[in-house]
Amino acid sequence: MLSSRPIPTNRNNPCPICQDTKSNCRILEDETIFCHGFASSSKGEQINGYVCVKPANGHTATFKPDNSEEWREEKRQEWLEERKFEKQRKVYKQQEKLKNLLPIDKRNTGYRRIIVKLNLSLPHIIQLKEKRGLSSQEIDFAYQLGWLRTWNRGLEVDVSTKLAGVAPGTHKLVGGHGLAIAATDGNHKITGFQIASDNRENFAKYYWLSSEKYGGNSPHLPNGELPLFIWRHPQAKEINEVWLVEGALKSLITALKLWLRNNCTDVMVIGAAGGNFAGSKETLKHALQGTNCKTIKLQPDAGAVANPHITGHYRRIINSLVSDGYKCTAGWWGQSTKDFPDIDE
Repeated sequence: MLSSRPIPTNRNNPCPICQDTKSNCRILEDETIFCHGFASSSKGEQINGYVCVKPANGHTATFKPDNSEEWREEKRQEWLEERKFEKQRKVYKQQEKLKNLLPIDKRNTGYRRIIVKLNLSLPHIIQLKEKRGLSSQEIDFAYQLGWLRTWNRGLEVDVSTKLAGVAPGTHKLVGGHGLAIAATDGNHKITGFQIASDNRENFAKYYWLSSEKYGGNSPHLPNGELPLFIWRHPQAKEINEVWLVEGALKSLITALKLWLRNNCTDVMVIGAAGGNFAGSKETLKHALQGTNCKTIKLQPDAGAVANPHITGHYRRIINSLVSDGYKCTAGWWGQSTKDFPDIDE
């Protein structure tokens, strides 16, 4: 039986072993630590004045204060200095990566040069029609704007190798074969791509196009955030409604149906990968500044209420929007589960 209720680590209560501040570790009143940062520790291993008394049987290993004579204050201080240096090194490396990222205008120019060499394959057209319920008109509308393509891994292109998705040195497209969905900035400029993979045994269902593992750039924007999928009708004179919809393809499908079936061209739909709008707050805020909206409509995905990871994302972005003076509402039509005919499992 635990001697006290475990307290999650936070900014004011960091883990004394790994310095975690993001609630990944737990601390008891008797100084027992459930440490996530050193979850791979073996029994008897000594770290920062603590000794592992129980290896991980999940996400954390259990530690107790190390009262042996082997531990000295100077050793502790040395360890803390090393941790501080490592954090500074990571921050520096991240800043250097951001400096190397292309601005939006140059991204758009590069991606526009790529998509003229790509088409939309018949299997992807059939998938969009039969599984996603899009019409030929809706698919062609998105295609003409450069928002949908069939990605062709290995195709050689004459664009900057600083563009995510292009391999440095070879100028060839990386990633896997699949349906490419453009991320846009709301002004019809392409900022990146997500791929809906054709090969889900070797690739994730959806993933960001990135050259990082080839020594190139990640999909991140120069502000350090991941792009959003900001769908604004090209003929919209003003935006009177904003919908937040989880995912790249689902948000685009929502926009196409609103515009072309319901003639709601004054609605802007914004999608975020995994529903993580809070991870791109600056980008979202910039998009909202060009609208007349003070009420933002969150449209939860089917099954989202049963997923604490997604509801956590929703909670954070709602709190952020409310603090910026927006009112938030949520659309609800009983989507507690994914048992809907238009949902791709």
